[in-house]
Amino acid sequence: MLPDGTANIGWQFGFLGTAVGDMAWPGIALVQLHDATGDTAYLRGAQRIARWITTRAVNPGTLGGFRFGVDGADRPVPNVSTEHNIDAVSFFTMLHQVDGDPAWLEAVARARSLVERMWEPEGGFFYTGSNDGSTVNQEPLPLDPQTWSWLALQDDRYAASVDWAAGALATTDTPSSPNSQLPPGVSISGVTFSSASLISTGTYNGMQVDPEGVWLEGTAQLATALADRHASRDRARANRLLDQVRLAQAELGGGQHVGGTPLGVGGVVAASSLIDSGFGFGYFQVQHVGATAWYVMAELGVNPMLLGGLR
Repeated sequence: MLPDGTANIGWQFGFLGTAVGDMAWPGIALVQLHDATGDTAYLRGAQRIARWITTRAVNPGTLGGFRFGVDGADRPVPNVSTEHNIDAVSFFTMLHQVDGDPAWLEAVARARSLVERMWEPEGGFFYTGSNDGSTVNQEPLPLDPQTWSWLALQDDRYAASVDWAAGALATTDTPSSPNSQLPPGVSISGVTFSSASLISTGTYNGMQVDPEGVWLEGTAQLATALADRHASRDRARANRLLDQVRLAQAELGGGQHVGGTPLGVGGVVAASSLIDSGFGFGYFQVQHVGATAWYVMAELGVNPMLLGGLR
């Protein structure tokens, strides 16, 4: 958030505006920090983010919820993301729990209503959202709404989405996979970003994607959801996924640098080989803060989307 109340992050790394989900996650972190420390500065920061979402990102379309955010010129982006609205449910729920403002409960209801409209009961998954705020976009089908819906909603009616992700988005990357970047003798299994990732022939930075590549961040997210759900065999399933993340940590990403400085700590790479998200961006075989963080949370069996869930 800038001093004038705007929230444009500029042009770094191809991010050309401000997204609701990318605002909600720092908000979640600030509420968690306030809850852990009692420092009201964290709470005030979270409240500013929340007000930006509720004043700048309400979806005027028939599906309700919150739209994607704003572009680099601070103009509204009409797309609506199921994932971002799940983030908003978590954020506004936490915020209401600590400050009691009924406005945040209204925001929870708005976001959750959109999320529940995206549920496909026959398939047991959530659709990605909407391109115009009124019409459901049925493809591609991403992983994030399936795993985060459990972490944020804790609702057994939608628990099947975790199993859908584990099955429909499963993949194994081997040195013989199309355009694999794996070294000889290394095979890594897990899940990919979306249904489109499994069939993509796209290129990024002159490199062609591997449709069998494993998204390590998403694999760790799935492990986190399984560890939190506590259904039969969930912990064992999470551990098998974590074994694959550990293998990737041991074999991939060595010798990488940031700004010319060697990375002395072995983080988890974003993907086993270059993959296409299906949404206009790729994930590379580079050490990644998000992938590493989700791996740690899965190992610890914590839930970042519940107040106090990191303890």
